[in-house]
Amino acid sequence: LIVDDEPINVQVLVNYLQLMDYKIITAYSGKEALEIIESDNKPDIVLLDIMMPHISGYEICAEIRKKYLRTEIPVVMITAKNRIQSLVEGFQHGADDYITKPIIKEEMISRINQLLDMKQINDKYVELNKNLEIKVKNRTSELQETIRELKQTQDQLIESEKMAALGQLIAG
Repeated sequence: LIVDDEPINVQVLVNYLQLMDYKIITAYSGKEALEIIESDNKPDIVLLDIMMPHISGYEICAEIRKKYLRTEIPVVMITAKNRIQSLVEGFQHGADDYITKPIIKEEMISRINQLLDMKQINDKYVELNKNLEIKVKNRTSELQETIRELKQTQDQLIESEKMAALGQLIAG
């Protein structure tokens, strides 16, 4: 998802990313970006301009972080500002990385690929963890059933022993 209020900036990013065969979604406002993220088109990564009218990139990033972890939707801030304070503020709002304008294609693609690789590793870990949880639940259910059957067998043995003892008492 590319979020920038300047159509020229969006077009530059689209041109660069189309070369990599990425599926690209664009938004020209923070509100539009948040609507896209909440829809079924949840992006794998967000490229987010900081300076936008009405709602800043920082605020959009903070909204994304309220619902999604860094590993779920990485956010790369795009800015002409390269002051340390701007970078720190972005990281405080949940940004994962920065790209400065003018954009250097190779740098941008490298940063995006790195974040997407990390996201893919995390997705595999989450899936593996879910599968493990399912296996643990299934095994727990099996063990609980086995314990129930053993308890029932134990109760039957105790009842048989009582009957045998009663039979011996009567015979005596």
